[in-house]
Amino acid sequence: MTIPVEIPRTLPEDSPMNYNFLRSEGIKLIQKLGGKSWTDHNDHDPGITILEQLCYVITDLAYRLNYDIKDLLGADAEAFEELYGPADILTSNPVTLTDIRKLVIDIKGVRNAWVEPLMDPDLSLRGLYQVVVEKDDLIESGGNLVRKIRERLNSHRALCEDFEEIKLLDKQRIRLSGTVEIADETEDINELMAEILHQIKLHLSPDIQYQSLRQMLDSGKSVDEIFDGPVLDHGFIDSEELERHVRKTEIHASDIIKEVMDVPNVLSVQDLTMISGSDNAKNWVFPLDSNKTPTLDELATLDNLQFRVRRLPATINKSRVLELLERKVLSAVNIKGSADQNNDLFQSTGRDRNIAYYYSVQNHFPANYGIGNSELPENASTLRKAQVNQLKGYLTIFDQLLANYFSQTANFKKLVSFDGDVQTAYFRQSLTSAVNGLNDILSSEGSYQNYVAGSQDHLKEMQKRNKFLNHLLARFGEKFSGYSVMLQNTVEDQKEYCEKLIRDKSEFLKSYPGLSAGRGTGMNYLSSANQQDILSGFEKRVAAKTGLQKELANTENERPFYLIEHILLRPTPADTHSLEDYFAQQGITAFESASGRRRTRCLAANHNLQEGEKIRLFDNDTYQGAYQVVSVSELSFEIDTTYQEEGDNTTASWQRTEPDIRFLMLSEAINAFSKSSSGNTYCTVENSLAENDQVKIVGTMQYDGSYRVSKVTTEGFEISVPFTTDDSNGRCFPELASQDPYSLQMTIVIPADNNWFANETYREFISNTISEETPAHIRPHIKWFSKDEMTLFRSAYSKYMDILQQR
Repeated sequence: MTIPVEIPRTLPEDSPMNYNFLRSEGIKLIQKLGGKSWTDHNDHDPGITILEQLCYVITDLAYRLNYDIKDLLGADAEAFEELYGPADILTSNPVTLTDIRKLVIDIKGVRNAWVEPLMDPDLSLRGLYQVVVEKDDLIESGGNLVRKIRERLNSHRALCEDFEEIKLLDKQRIRLSGTVEIADETEDINELMAEILHQIKLHLSPDIQYQSLRQMLDSGKSVDEIFDGPVLDHGFIDSEELERHVRKTEIHASDIIKEVMDVPNVLSVQDLTMISGSDNAKNWVFPLDSNKTPTLDELATLDNLQFRVRRLPATINKSRVLELLERKVLSAVNIKGSADQNNDLFQSTGRDRNIAYYYSVQNHFPANYGIGNSELPENASTLRKAQVNQLKGYLTIFDQLLANYFSQTANFKKLVSFDGDVQTAYFRQSLTSAVNGLNDILSSEGSYQNYVAGSQDHLKEMQKRNKFLNHLLARFGEKFSGYSVMLQNTVEDQKEYCEKLIRDKSEFLKSYPGLSAGRGTGMNYLSSANQQDILSGFEKRVAAKTGLQKELANTENERPFYLIEHILLRPTPADTHSLEDYFAQQGITAFESASGRRRTRCLAANHNLQEGEKIRLFDNDTYQGAYQVVSVSELSFEIDTTYQEEGDNTTASWQRTEPDIRFLMLSEAINAFSKSSSGNTYCTVENSLAENDQVKIVGTMQYDGSYRVSKVTTEGFEISVPFTTDDSNGRCFPELASQDPYSLQMTIVIPADNNWFANETYREFISNTISEETPAHIRPHIKWFSKDEMTLFRSAYSKYMDILQQR
């Protein structure tokens, strides 16, 4: 039923479009301010006439302010580009397992998929999943389907989560036997048989139906419900329907009988038996292979099923039945890509209402006032002309104020624009064409035009513009208050401060759909595209909230910070040595000549080195120094230096100088060793240890080993070992049997010596921002690396990314 649009008979009493309300409020104000000197408030009083005309113009302004939002924005399509549609602003990256499942099903070549937490006892980590996929034999996926699925998942991977395994399920062919009794009024028995087989196939492997936006709206779904979750390429999938399609672990004969009995003209099903391969026949429950997905063996089923009409065998044409079945399957399949592609709601542009047009209040006065469109007679006295100009000058002040309000309303689209180049918030318009004889009352036309052109106080303009941007941010539940305070403390020039603040807020708003939807995504380590595509949504958001967007996107220079997700550091079967092997000191039993003395072979059993690694040798004066490993064998490795036959070719020690990134993330650098008050060794290092914790120290000349922490302070910890000498190369990490350093944790590495973070306020601000933006279920660690540590880190990070991209 269409509800008719009606014009209300009365306006609200306090509405600015209510002329009587404005007039009464004006009278009250006159009585309050000038009640002792102005007592005549009747209609004939000129002051009351002025009040009435101003009230009338205000009702016009209020009427224009009350236009629909799209008319306030006007007919310019560009003004609507920043009105994000629901597909941009309501959708998000996957949050639930159902969301992830939709993403996988949306890939061509996938019929169905299930996402399950990984239950591998050797990898009992939180945040790891496996994906099992049922292939769609009717759609040519092309290429490596597993690779396509992995790339799609990785581009939407949640922060600190990963997919350990993607498994394509084989088909488990199920054949049925039994007797189906059908009604004798069946016109085409072959058509009926095809429909029975089709319903059984759909029961064993249901179709996932895509819907268009119109279909979802017609089903009664709200816009919030429809656009909840990730954007799909081929339409919408109803979450409730999808969750009903659970992965089958067994088939029940009663369910199949029900599907068959629902087909018109089927009277009964008797002695139904389910068989797969050479397995024993099952009459009630058939357990399925967990590594396969069930499908109907149509031909074998036709061979084993008997069809009867009035207890007499019915003759069917098997070839015709299979042909009809194929047609049904092809017509029913919801081929990806055929869904309606108009899957967003867009706001249509408004009408150009010419809101800025201003009709002077002076044109509304009676002719005897001699202003506006009315002119004095030529024989008017000089005094009369002077009085008219005096009144005109007085009223022009109100005209200018009102005209500016009309202009401000007309420029609403600029006030709410995300454009960082728009730094003004006050709009004016000239009265030259609106007020007759304006030049007669202007002292300087040039000064007036300068006033109309813009404010002389540019700083005030930018401060007002910042307030509008704050309003727009608040509409998305965002704020830049912390960044504003930090920036004000670090940028002395107020104009520069306001300009940067406007620019950063505008960039944030322009990028908001991605920053909002992807706020919880991890990095896309399989991407071979530019740096921006690899970065996690978390990194992009932190950069946007701290004014480092351009610096983070600039691949030619050093990044302001790096994110390492611990789940990606988890050990794999390919790992050949333990975590503490990096930086740990190991022995060499002898040196030998290699490759005609151009290289030196180091005899060292169980060294675990790989070709290309960098090490340093010590405890041997001949070979003391840094080298690169150029060749490895089971009992030795070769270094890139000439063999010294006359030198010391006996024992030595070696140590890696480029550690694995896991070691840098999961351990802390000991800044110094010193003597405590009790004579024991005190380790100066940032830590979260407690007394009696067990800690492991590696990479030192004197203190490698496991120790009990005897004392903890804010600067470090003490171990019950007598102090001997300082050693600045050590690192430490806690040894806890139950500790899981990989699940739902991440480390943000920041170069402490970088110019961005020279200001202590900025350092504290970025640390607070990281904590605020980190999802509540994830534990963040922040490491401020020195220049030397950053050199080690960048080398390890490059190798780490190479390894990830090969997965």
